[in-house]
Amino acid sequence: MANNGEPIEESNGHSFSKVKQGLKDRSKKVVETKEKTKEIISKQAQKIAQQAEEHEIFINKDVLVGKIAQIPVSESYLGRVVNALAKPIDGLLAIDSMIPIGRGQRELIIGDRQTGKTAVATYTILNQQGQNVICVFVAIGQKASSVAQVTHLCGVLGFGGFCFLLGARPQDVPYVYCLFYVTFVPLRWIYYRYKKWHYYLLDFCYYANTIFLVTLLFFPRNEKLFMVCFSFAEGPLAWAIIVWRCSLVFNSIDKITSVLIHLLPGLVFFTIRWWNPVMFAAMHPEGTPRRASWPYIEDGTYLWTWLFLVPLIAYTLWQILYFLIVDVLRRQRFLRDPEVMTSYRELSKKAQKANNLWWRLSGLLGDQNRLLMYIILQALFTVATMALAVPIFLSYEFHVMFQVFKMSAAVWNGGSFLLDVMPRQVILKEKKKSETRPHIRCNPLP
Repeated sequence: MANNGEPIEESNGHSFSKVKQGLKDRSKKVVETKEKTKEIISKQAQKIAQQAEEHEIFINKDVLVGKIAQIPVSESYLGRVVNALAKPIDGLLAIDSMIPIGRGQRELIIGDRQTGKTAVATYTILNQQGQNVICVFVAIGQKASSVAQVTHLCGVLGFGGFCFLLGARPQDVPYVYCLFYVTFVPLRWIYYRYKKWHYYLLDFCYYANTIFLVTLLFFPRNEKLFMVCFSFAEGPLAWAIIVWRCSLVFNSIDKITSVLIHLLPGLVFFTIRWWNPVMFAAMHPEGTPRRASWPYIEDGTYLWTWLFLVPLIAYTLWQILYFLIVDVLRRQRFLRDPEVMTSYRELSKKAQKANNLWWRLSGLLGDQNRLLMYIILQALFTVATMALAVPIFLSYEFHVMFQVFKMSAAVWNGGSFLLDVMPRQVILKEKKKSETRPHIRCNPLP
């Protein structure tokens, strides 16, 4: 029995030693894995810390040398909404949070949430109107929604002030329009250039607005040029508010600018046509033949020549220039960079995605002739709207109703944007964020 038991004992001892050695090897591998993991995490942490330090040095290099963080400020900041890092919000720029608030002194407003700190600063700014004071609202630690609320408030008050001016001093409305155009259109070009949208400024609305500006500043007494501008303003530009769904959204400077580019010219020429007897008299100086009605309403040929035919010729000239620039001179630029946008490119992109009526109509002559079909459709739209400008010119009541209709359309489109489009954009934005975040997947234990 003893001889039989010895091999068994040796066998059991050999198996135990193998198991023991296996456990040691496994423990050693675990320790090595932990060390490698720690090393990887340490390297990654050092890399992140180094990137954060470099970023902090780039952003706050003045602070590291004992100076107050600051950014350059000029008159170009007037009318803009900015964050604390000089980054645009809705196409706007920013002002540093270290700049003091107040007139000639530092002021600090401290309080709990919802106690009216923003209201105090806002009303202080509003009370400085007409006192030759430049006011800056600095939103420190504010949510994006709070900044949007302040922008909305300023937009509503500004629009209300314009409406008051329209009723109290209609003769000053052309000057307000000129100030708006020379201020916001160059700023829009700068912002659109950054976004690669600057070819939008070749559209007919900017071409027409430039003619309006030249007419109001240099040829205010030219009756024929006034009638051409009237046809542009109350023809294609006015109807574009309805067709292209321009939206009056007060918390977006970009959308307000788009609406005013199409809406303001019609209001300007409405006031000149019906509410400004001084300019009316300036168009009929002494020594010229008097007329029973203005301008030659009895002469249909004169009306249709300067309210329809001549404006149509001016539109055709713009269309030829637009085609030469976009489809000939800059064609290779558009082919190389699909991010460069024009009105036609954006419209086609959205229409193709939706497969709507516009996409089907533009393809009647084949895919290779969609741009030509776009030009034809736009020309038909322009002819129809310019023809409608003639009865609007002849009737005060019709013209008033048309102003109300345009404003109602812009407000309606703005409400639709806030209630329908903006929530979808927020959901899509959050979805894209969730898709770009790294997902951690845990494997089940063996």
